[in-house]
This record gives sequence, structure tokens and C-alpha cells, in this order.
Amino acid sequence: MHAVVIGAGAAGLGTALALARDGHEVTIVERDATPLPRDADAAFEWDRTGAPQVRHSHAFLARLRNLLRDRWPDVLERLLAAGATEIDFCAAPPAELGALEPEPGDEDLVAIACRRTTYEWVLRQIVLEEPGTTLIDGASVAQLLGAGHDPDGRPIVSGVELDGPDGPRRVEADVVVAAVGRRSAVPRWLAAIGVEVEETTDDTGILYLSRFYRLRPEAAKPTQEGPIGGGLGDLE
Repeated sequence: MHAVVIGAGAAGLGTALALARDGHEVTIVERDATPLPRDADAAFEWDRTGAPQVRHSHAFLARLRNLLRDRWPDVLERLLAAGATEIDFCAAPPAELGALEPEPGDEDLVAIACRRTTYEWVLRQIVLEEPGTTLIDGASVAQLLGAGHDPDGRPIVSGVELDGPDGPRRVEADVVVAAVGRRSAVPRWLAAIGVEVEETTDDTGILYLSRFYRLRPEAAKPTQEGPIGGGLGDLE
């Protein structure tokens, strides 16, 4: 099976890796012309106009960390080698909780603190090392390719048409996965082949600010005291 994955962000790269390691041929299409930076520090300056939030600080919840640990330990190992750190929420609980007795499953309450640019940098390297995986960057999807309808009257998507520096290009596929976020043209692409998508939006009222610091060369890493974060109900 040949799959086209639209978008080389976290969702697109994760999808591509899962498909590639299941033995499928994968073509990833990325609108931004984004050559792979030389290291994790350089990745922080990555030109990712399609994902403007990438430079915010990120904490990847325990569900992702455990998924990597159990299914793709090489990804977790390379993230940690690139500077990601694990946050064990049971190692520094709030003082108000008093002495805690370990319970089964506590070892899974570990998140990952990591720049999203570092996460994508590591993941893209690993994805491109997989046999049968190709990245087309600097090209945008103009439309989905249609191949008629199935017996129930639903449109069949057979690939994508791309606009790139060398002009239009068609890429045939058995499966097309759009991992391009809520501001994408997916509703328009689907409408062109007869699929209407109902959309609703809500303002979350969240304003997200980040600031990063770098230790001086002669400085030692400070000791963490107390818990980090809050609202842990969705960590598992």
C-alpha cells in the first residue's frame, strides 16, 4: 500500500512512522521548504510557518511517553539524547499530599519536557531513515484526486495534485491522510469532490506565552524543587 501523508508536523510524522514500520510505502508532503537542521539547537530556528506554535514550550503527556516506551523505544531514546527530559510526577508531589504510598501504575505517570522543534527534528530523522519513505517539501496540495465513487456512493480519493517550484505534480496513493491542522484547506478539498464538512469553532480563551533560558557555560544545572504543572487528571 502507498500512503500520502499531508503535513510533516508531529501528527504527520507519527502517522508516517506507524505506516512505514507496518511495511507500507509513504510519501510525506510538507508545504514549508524545511531542510533538516543540523542539530536540536538549530531546529529551534526552523522556518515552520505552517506550525507557528512550535517554539512554545511543550510537555508531552504520559500517554505519549508510554506509547514510545512500549512501541518505539528508539524514538524515546533519541529524544532523551537530544535533550528531552522525563518528568516523574510521583517523584516530587505537592507537599500538601504528605507522604505517598506507591501504587501500581505510578511508574507510568511520567511526562516528557521537550521543545516541539526538538521532537519534530528527532522524529523527522527517524522517519526519513525508514525504507520506502519520501519527503516532498516546499510543495502545497492543490486538490485531492478523485476516482469515482464506491458502491455506497461515497467519493474515492486516489491521491493528490501538488503545486511546487517545478509546477503541478500528481501523486497517486491508496490512502491519503491529512495531518495539517484546523486552518488547513481540507474542507475545501473535500467539497471539490462532493464531501461537505460541518465545522464549529469555540474560543478557548487561552493565551500562551513562553520564555527560554540558557545556562552559562560555567553554570551547573539548578536542582528542581517541588512539582511542575497541575491538573493531572489527563496524564494517563
